[in-house]
Amino acid sequence: MTDPIGIWNLDRAQRTLESQLSPGISLDDARRALTESGIRYRELDVKTSSDEIIEGQPFSQRSGDKLLDGRKAAGGTPCTDILGVTLSFSPDGRLRSRSIHRHYRDCM
Repeated sequence: MTDPIGIWNLDRAQRTLESQLSPGISLDDARRALTESGIRYRELDVKTSSDEIIEGQPFSQRSGDKLLDGRKAAGGTPCTDILGVTLSFSPDGRLRSRSIHRHYRDCM
């Protein structure tokens, strides 16, 4: 069972990130926004360019970009809502593409 307070916190984090992570935001400002929202993320260097669809949203990354990829769960159970954030930054450190999406991890 999902924690209703956890869902509310996830909703709030999603709305906040959608407003803060606008096109052109700097890599440092994005790191700060993710940390303040409780998103645990990893940083990757993009080796191969690609255009894809993540949760129905177009997303592009180019060779040389920096990728931030993070998740936050609504509750402490394995079956819960997840907030996913994937951000691609161009070599000049500005946000190129973003995906902020929710999904439910079903354990059945």
